[in-house]
Amino acid sequence: MFFRGLCFALLSAQAIHAGPVIAAYYSPWSQWSYKEIPYHKLTHLYLSFFMPDGNGNMPVDGGIPNIDSLVSRAHAAGVKVLPALGGGGTAPTFAAIAGSAAKRATLAHTTRKFLEKNGFDGLDIDWEFPTLADTAALRLMVSVLRDTLDAMDNGKRGKLITLAVNCGTYYGQFYRLERFIDKYDLICSMTYDMAGPWSGSTWYNSPLYGDDKPDNYSVQAGMDYWAGRGVPKSKLLTGTAFYGHTFKNATGINQPNKGVGSGDGDLKYQDIVPMINSGFYKYRWDDVSKVPWGLSSTNEFVTFDDPRSVAIKGRWLLDQGYAGTAIWEISGDIHSGSEYKLLDSLYASLHPPVATEIKPVVKNGKAATGGKAGLGERRDYLADGRRAPIAWLRRSQRADAIPRF
Repeated sequence: MFFRGLCFALLSAQAIHAGPVIAAYYSPWSQWSYKEIPYHKLTHLYLSFFMPDGNGNMPVDGGIPNIDSLVSRAHAAGVKVLPALGGGGTAPTFAAIAGSAAKRATLAHTTRKFLEKNGFDGLDIDWEFPTLADTAALRLMVSVLRDTLDAMDNGKRGKLITLAVNCGTYYGQFYRLERFIDKYDLICSMTYDMAGPWSGSTWYNSPLYGDDKPDNYSVQAGMDYWAGRGVPKSKLLTGTAFYGHTFKNATGINQPNKGVGSGDGDLKYQDIVPMINSGFYKYRWDDVSKVPWGLSSTNEFVTFDDPRSVAIKGRWLLDQGYAGTAIWEISGDIHSGSEYKLLDSLYASLHPPVATEIKPVVKNGKAATGGKAGLGERRDYLADGRRAPIAWLRRSQRADAIPRF
């Protein structure tokens, strides 16, 4: 009874989502309906993508499908909803806005209207990518947005500002995030796209660890970079990929390749699994980098993540003290009813049990006690007082106990 009382006290004292951040990008125009999103397994939802015009005007009347219902469902589950501004190819527009005081002011003013109209909880900035000439302008733009968003809550820090940033040392040098730490709430280090069909040789999309080749980047290296630059780990998110890349004319890892493979070089996880099950790709596992890969009989190479690799990364980021992770992109997962292949594995790894209760079994009016096997029902509890979500969670400290694809 003491432990159960403790659990309920924890639940009442904490927010709906205690523990690590699990953010996910989602397009309201994607193949997934907003009803398919497992809000209760997320803390933040980024709606992608939106972009102001060259003068800084946000599309206040954006015509977002089912936005009221989506935000209502998210808020009911305690999830913060943020529009993601930018994406690939938007650097020139960002540079033009950030470099002008008048355009920064317009952006701040119209962003406020955009957030108020849709009931959003802040915004995510995905500038891909600033250059040296943009370094000061980025800081000024974020500062103006910070002041505007705080004014929406009478000077309090109610609305969030998050940034998605490159995890590499070249583009990373131009953000100078350590100079305005107080202006943002979370940073997603995009620890994916470390290799693809554009690379000279095969490597992994999002390996946890590198190997003996210095050009082979990793999640660990990308996170170490930003932590080493002075960004607090409490504000740093890893990037989790629910997709993979394909290469043609490759015979294995660290081998030359020529051309893009299936899916024009990009496949969602939900598309990769059937190709493995059909025998097109032969599944392989790299126990150094902690990621799967596949190779076809026609020498097509695929790099991706599966339930095993995302769980290992989830436990790693907890051990390292990072804030959590951001998923690109949630509709790449496989789901049936309330079960989600990748997300469930990731969620379980980020919410390990903190205590165990043995519920006595009553026989002939007497309770069998002692907590030994066969004498009671084991119940694992999370930090917020809820039951542990997945049966295999109790064995998940062994990587080989986690289901593959």
